[in-house]
Amino acid sequence: MATAVPATAASQTQLRVDSAFPIGQSYDKWELLLVDDGSIDGSSETSRRYAERDPRRVRYLSHPGHQNRGMSASRNLGLSQANGQLIAFLDSDDVWFLQKLERHLRSRGRL
Repeated sequence: MATAVPATAASQTQLRVDSAFPIGQSYDKWELLLVDDGSIDGSSETSRRYAERDPRRVRYLSHPGHQNRGMSASRNLGLSQANGQLIAFLDSDDVWFLQKLERHLRSRGRL
């Protein structure tokens, strides 16, 4: 499973990774792709720190030249780098519970 997360504001990035995408998911075969869409508010540094903590599963991605290219281009960048067979997007207004991935995969007959 791969998850692309466009980075916006540092506080939103922190919230999204800590609570919106709980690192302690009950299904542990996931990767988190933090896509930086040209942020200028500290989101890049926050996202890089998360990637450094768990480089096997969390990666920081940015557009060439740190450009702001919009949500579609950011999702496409995440998709182009994803290793998972299933893709899930986590937008700024989404919250995932600890069992989200496990329940989703089980309901689709993938577990």
